[in-house]
Amino acid sequence: MSALVEAATVVCLREGASTGTWEVLLGQSEVKNWLRSTPEATVLMRYPGEWKFPGGSHDSGDVTLQHTAMRELREEFLGLDPPPLSKLHWVSTRTTLPIQGKRFQMHNFVALAMENAWLMDDELDVRVNRRLEDKRRSFAAALEDRSFWDMAVAAKEVLSPEVRTVQWFPIDSAIELMTPGLMQHVNAFQASEFASYGITSRDPMYQSMKTLAHLSTLSWQDIVQLDTKHQPTSKV
Repeated sequence: MSALVEAATVVCLREGASTGTWEVLLGQSEVKNWLRSTPEATVLMRYPGEWKFPGGSHDSGDVTLQHTAMRELREEFLGLDPPPLSKLHWVSTRTTLPIQGKRFQMHNFVALAMENAWLMDDELDVRVNRRLEDKRRSFAAALEDRSFWDMAVAAKEVLSPEVRTVQWFPIDSAIELMTPGLMQHVNAFQASEFASYGITSRDPMYQSMKTLAHLSTLSWQDIVQLDTKHQPTSKV
């Protein structure tokens, strides 16, 4: 029987300037999991090269699931430093398929730009991508001189690239990226990496797609109402 792991994500939403429909901030996962790989063996990311929400497993130091979501946001989308009192709304809880003996119970929280000034910055994605590029540059230097492989795990965690880039997408476009069978690759980066590592098929973010499909039908008032009625227990 697979273990159930509690986890949380942040779905960052803003209204499109020209369309008035939702736009969502996604990060593209790296393909190779450098933290778990060795010089002799390559380990892939759980969803290699896919566009995804920032999120991850609940840690013992996280007081609430909201804390988990915001910690993961800061760790993955470098350069974002939301204030502690950022407003989050629970929108759904979905369970992933088991893999390697684990299933993730994903608690999805929405951060609305209209309630969180840090999401209103027009240069937000540019700033985050600049920080991600700086991290890749530092990582590449450590890989080239092979010092990376001798680092302690904690140091590797800091240096290992996890997110390639971030981008705002119209919500319908994001849903298409996550829908199984619609496209062979999400972009040229994923196609190139798949060719390099001999990966023959994608693993789209199906549960995230379902969350976005639901959100695409909701107004901000609906999201707030969902949170009020159905928010899960804060502590795990």
